[in-house]
Amino acid sequence: MKIRILASLSLLFLLYCSGVFVSLKNIDNTTGALNHLISLHKVEGLRSNLVQRVVHVNSDLYSFHTPYARGLDQIVVNVENLDSLARECNSCHHAPETLRDLNEILGMIEDFKNSLSFYMTASADSSRIERLRSEAAMTGDALLLQAENMAFKATRGVELLTHEAFREIERSKNTMFLFVFLAGFFGVVIAVYLAR
Repeated sequence: MKIRILASLSLLFLLYCSGVFVSLKNIDNTTGALNHLISLHKVEGLRSNLVQRVVHVNSDLYSFHTPYARGLDQIVVNVENLDSLARECNSCHHAPETLRDLNEILGMIEDFKNSLSFYMTASADSSRIERLRSEAAMTGDALLLQAENMAFKATRGVELLTHEAFREIERSKNTMFLFVFLAGFFGVVIAVYLAR
C-alpha cells in the first residue's frame, strides 16, 4: 500500500513539475518575443523621426531664397540631424533588407546634402540656381519617399510581430490552464484511489 501511495504522489509531483517546466518555457519565449517587440517599437520611433527630419529639410529647401526661409544655420542643423539620425538607425539593425534600405538612405542623404550645398551657395546664374533647386528637390522627394516606404514596411512588420506575440501569450495562458486542470483532476483521482 505504501508503494502505491508513493507511486501515486510521485506521479502527481511529476505532473506538477511538467506543468511548471512547460509554463516557464512558454513565459520565457513570450517574454523574449515581447522584449524584441519593445526594441522594434523604439526603432519605429527612430524611423518616424527620420521621416520628420526629411520633411523639415525639404521644407527648408522649398522656402530657401524666400521671405519665409529659416536661417542657413538652422538648415545646416536640420541636415546634420537628419544625417546623425540615419546613422543612429543604421547602427541598430542587422536584418539584411533593412540594412540595405538604410545604406541606400544614407547615400541619398549624402546626395541631398551635396545638392543642398550647391543650391544654397549658388548665387549668380538664375537658370543654374533653378536647376540646382530642382535637383535638390527631386533628391529630397526621393529621400522622403524611401524613408516613408521603409517606415511603412517597418510598421507593418511590427504589427505582425505584435499580433504573433499576443497569440503566443494566449497559447501560454491556455497551456497553463490545461496543466492546472490536469493536475487538479489527477490529484482528485489519486485522492479517491488512496481513500479506498
